[in-house]
Amino acid sequence: MTIDFAAIKAANASLDVDPAVRRMADGMGIDLRALQPRPGQAALDASDVTAAYAQRLRASRRSSPAAGPYATAAGELPAFTASGIDPKVLLRSPAPVRPAIAAAPTTAEAYAIAQRYNGMSDIDAARVLATDMSVPADLAHHWATTNNVDLSNSGNYQPDTTFGTPEQRRQATEQWWAAHRARISNRTQQG
Repeated sequence: MTIDFAAIKAANASLDVDPAVRRMADGMGIDLRALQPRPGQAALDASDVTAAYAQRLRASRRSSPAAGPYATAAGELPAFTASGIDPKVLLRSPAPVRPAIAAAPTTAEAYAIAQRYNGMSDIDAARVLATDMSVPADLAHHWATTNNVDLSNSGNYQPDTTFGTPEQRRQATEQWWAAHRARISNRTQQG
């Protein structure tokens, strides 16, 4: 999936939304024209943007399961893994999760992913991986993904601006809004 960040930023610029929400949506590649505020809300806020981002992430996982040079039983194994575990460990896990295990940054994370999918068939593992938010998206994505490349722009890299799980981003957003409301409340009381 290719995201045209420049086109999204241009479309979002004409909308009447909080500038912080607009910047967040621009960085995540979310077109605000496609979003509706949650019931009971007058305007879009950061939680609407993060929910749309998480929904797109889940959809991209379902449409492009992990695949790669060692995602099948006949495929080659890498010379090493990011965590340092023996690459032969990958063969004990279902093919769709092997890239995530190989890319896990620590031994504990690699074995946790392997344990979670232990004994599953490839089909079951692919279905669970499509919605498993505990496996970071960058570990579970298709090997040949164009997720951060705008092909219409000579293949220039477009970095993501958010890191962490959707739950971590939601909590950080809620904390920011709570602090923001407190600052506004303090100004109102002082003024």
